[in-house]
Formats: sequence, C-alpha cells, structure tokens
Amino acid sequence: MTPAEDGLPQPRRRFAVAAILVSIVITVLDTAMINVALPAIGRDLGVNPASVIWLTNGYQVVVVATLISFASLAEILGFRRVFLGGMVVYVVASLGCALAPSFPLLVLARVVQGLGASAVMALTAGLVRYTYPSRQLGRAIGLNAMTVAISAAAGPTIGSAILALGPWPWLFAVNVPLGIAGIVIGALTLPQTPRARRRFDWAAAGLAALAFGLIFLGADLLLTAPLAGLAGVAAGLVAAVALVRRDLATPTLLLPLDLLRLPAVAVAVAASVCAFTAWSLTFVSLPFHFIANGHDQLETGLLMTPWPLALAVAAPLAGRLSDRMPTALLCMLGGGVLSVALLALVLLPGARRCRYWPSPSRWPAPASASS
Repeated sequence: MTPAEDGLPQPRRRFAVAAILVSIVITVLDTAMINVALPAIGRDLGVNPASVIWLTNGYQVVVVATLISFASLAEILGFRRVFLGGMVVYVVASLGCALAPSFPLLVLARVVQGLGASAVMALTAGLVRYTYPSRQLGRAIGLNAMTVAISAAAGPTIGSAILALGPWPWLFAVNVPLGIAGIVIGALTLPQTPRARRRFDWAAAGLAALAFGLIFLGADLLLTAPLAGLAGVAAGLVAAVALVRRDLATPTLLLPLDLLRLPAVAVAVAASVCAFTAWSLTFVSLPFHFIANGHDQLETGLLMTPWPLALAVAAPLAGRLSDRMPTALLCMLGGGVLSVALLALVLLPGARRCRYWPSPSRWPAPASASS
C-alpha cells in the first residue's frame, strides 16, 4: 500500500471509526435484543415458537447466503459504496420491521434487514484495514472485538428494558436514528478503496444463495415435512456441487476453497463451525427456557447477560495467551468449558420443558403474573 492508503489522517480517522463502530453496535444489539423478544413477539402476533424463530432464521440464512457475495461485489464497486448501501438497506428494513402489521410482513422485513446486515458485516474488517495505519491493526481489531462483546452483553438487558417500557416494535425503531447517524458520518469520512477490474460473478452468487438457503430450509422441514425437507437439502447440495465446480474452473474464486486443502485450515474451520453452532443454538433457545420456567422479560434479559459479558472479559485474555501458548490448546480448553456449561444447563434441577401453543392466550404466564 502507498503511504496515502495506509490509514486515514486524524481527525477523519476518528469519525470513520465511529461510523464503523455504529454499524457493529446496531447489528449486534439488534440480534441480541430480538432473541430476548421472540416470546413476546410470538404472543402478540399469535405465532408459535416453531414459526416465530424464523425472525432469527430468515435473517441469519440471508446473511450466510450473501456474505461472501457482498465481499466480492465490494472488491469491484469499492468497500465504502457497498458498506453505505448496506447501511441504508438495514435502516429502511428496520423501519419496516417496526411498522410491520403482520408476521409474514415482519419476516419479509427481517430478510431485507439481513441483506443490509450482510453487506455491512462483510466489509467491516476491510474498512478497518484502510482506516488505521498498518502498525495499529492489532489495536483496531481489539477495539472491534470489544465493541462486539459489549454490544452482545448489553443487548439482552437493553432489549428487556425496552420491552418493559414499550412494545416490541421499539426494538427495531431504535436502529433508525443510530443507522442514519452512521450513514451520514460514514459518507463524509470512510476511505475510498482500490477496485478490482473484473465482472461480478452473478451465477456463482446465485448458486451460493441457493446452496446455503435450500440446505437450511430443507433441514428445518425434515421433522414436519420429511419429503419436502429431503428435497430441499438435495437441491441445496446440487447447487453447492455446481458452485464448487464453477469456482474450481475460474481464476477468481467466490469461495476460497483452495485454502481447505491445508489440513490446519480445514480442521480450524470445522472446529469453528461446531463451536459457533453450539453457541448460537443455545443462545436463541435460552429465552424460551427461562420464560417457561417462570421468569419475566426483564429477568430473562438479566439471565442472558452473563454469557456475552464473560465473552467480553475472556476475549482479550485469550488474545494475550495466544501469543504465549498454542492456539489449538486454547481452542480445546474453550470448547471443553462450553460443552461442560451446556451440559450443566441441561441438568439444572427444577427445569420444566418448554411447551408453547399457537394461541397466545395459552402461553405460560410468568410467575409474577400468576401469583
């Protein structure tokens, strides 16, 4: 990189960092707050947990299906342009979620919100690279990681506090002013990045979306509609094979499949997928568990807070330890602790099974209300 490209001068850098951190805060806070609010949304809209969970599933599957495609598109159009476009889509979709009059429209708005979030998430690290000087990248990554952890820790509590003061649409409405501020500051200060001289591979992007989306949807349908579920998974696998074959035949890969030929990278990716799957499934299901065992929304948020708060404390410590001991050992220790903790949650005494019904009038009431 040339000296002009190696970071932004002050004070422009501070404002650019603020825009990036705002994007992190609203995307992480939104996910954490919505997880806590799923039972309340289900009650208000008369939707059972198996359906209301699609407010999370729809959002996440869109992010997974388009994340790499947005990163590839940004290399062609520029990181700044795609990032700001994603922020605009996210803010508009957040307003749509807040105003949605029905559950199907709410899910649709969440899907569009996932598109905006995907564009933002795909480019945060790249923009950091062009915002900070190379000698300060470690500091920049640490600041981003700390922002993610603090936002995740505060999300359940903030979400519960908002639900205690007003209805669940407010959870989406709070993104609007923050997002607008981030867009304005980012448009004035974010760096311009070099652009690749190639065309965007729309066919590969479409195959990636089909592969991830159909496999995810098919897996969800396996219990309720086995034939449709198997068909979805099979179609997704066919799309995945077609994507791999297309990538291997082109010089510009959409997926970095060549890296998976390295055993260390392949094992690391597999371990990361397993750990993140265990983490995310538990974090989404815990609010239903707490509500079913007599805790109200505020108590549920407080009970959810220690997990990401511990993450905020442990992340910088793990980063320092990784400079002194093998990272594989740290990952094994972390995975073992997570497994023991999840087993302890399952074996907690006095826990009742989470049984909900489609009708909101038959959802279990918190202990405070029944007493």
